[in-house]
Amino acid sequence: MRQINFFSFRPLIILFGVFVLVFLIPGTTRAQDQDDGAESSSGGGDQGQSQDQGNKEKKKEGKEKQGEGEKKKEQNKDTSYRDRLPPPNESRTIIKVPHSGPRPDALDFHGGIGAFYFGFGAGARYTMNLVGNGFVPSINNSVGLSMGADIMAHPAYACHGWDFSLSLPVTMEWAFYLTRAWTVFAEIGTTVWIRPLGECGGVINKYFDIWFIFGPGARWNITDNSFMVFRLTYPYFSIGYGFSL
Repeated sequence: MRQINFFSFRPLIILFGVFVLVFLIPGTTRAQDQDDGAESSSGGGDQGQSQDQGNKEKKKEGKEKQGEGEKKKEQNKDTSYRDRLPPPNESRTIIKVPHSGPRPDALDFHGGIGAFYFGFGAGARYTMNLVGNGFVPSINNSVGLSMGADIMAHPAYACHGWDFSLSLPVTMEWAFYLTRAWTVFAEIGTTVWIRPLGECGGVINKYFDIWFIFGPGARWNITDNSFMVFRLTYPYFSIGYGFSL
C-alpha cells in the first residue's frame, strides 16, 4: 500500500490558512462590530430620551420652586412689615415704617350732607390700591383709585322744589398711615351729577353737571379689616362704615 506524504500538501494548507485569516475572520469581526454598534446606538438613543425627559422634569421642578419662592418672599415681606408695627392698642406712630407687600382694597357705605348747600344723600365707594407704598418711599403711604355712586336730594331754588340726582365720583386718593388706628388722606377728582328728570322736574332743561372733587378725609380703623370713614370733600361731606376686601 502506498503511503501518503502530507508534506506534499503543505503549500495547499498554507494557502488555506491565509484564506481564513484574510477573508473569513475579518468578515466575522465586522459583522459582530455592526451588531454591537446597533445595540449601542439603540441603547444610546434610549439613554438620550431618558436624559431629555429628566431635563424637562428638572426644569418643571425649577419653575415650581421659583413660584413658591416668590410667594414666600411676598409673604415674608408682609410678615416683616407687621412685625415692625406696634401692637394695635398702642398709639405709636407708624408713618416712618414704610409698607412692604400689597395692600387690600376697601369698600365703604356712607351718608352725608351737601358741603355748601342744604341737601342729603347716601352712597358707596370702592377704593382700589394702585401703589402699596406711595409716592414717598421713606414713609408709610399709599395711592389708590376711588370710585362710587351717591343718590342726592337737594332743594331746587329756581322753582322752590326739590331735585334728585345721581353722583358718580372718580378720584385719586393719597393716604398717610399715622398710627394703626388713624389714617388720613387727600383726594382729588371729578364727579358727574345726573338729573334724570332735569332741574326743577324738567322745568329747566339741565340734566347733568360735572364738578370737581377735592378735600381731606380720615379713616378710624376699628380692626385691621373694618373702619369708619370721614370725608370733608367738596361738594359732599359724608361719614360711613367700611371694610377691607
